[in-house]
Amino acid sequence: MSSTWGPGWEVMTEVIGAGSYTHNLGEAVHLGHTVTRNDTIAVNLDGDLLKYSGFVPTVATIGTGWNIFRSLI
Repeated sequence: MSSTWGPGWEVMTEVIGAGSYTHNLGEAVHLGHTVTRNDTIAVNLDGDLLKYSGFVPTVATIGTGWNIFRSLI
């Protein structure tokens, strides 16, 4: 089974769900309950390791030079 996240991910060499990497509690409330959002970790063509997190995703660079690995994830 495959699914589509949205456009733009084809520029990444690696993409993985990281769970609640940042423990971003309190960003959304659904039916009175706090909802955690799973984060996404990706490596772009320049080798930057990026973290996408939050209800409205924000991007943070974790590190650079990750494109030297054949397979990271």
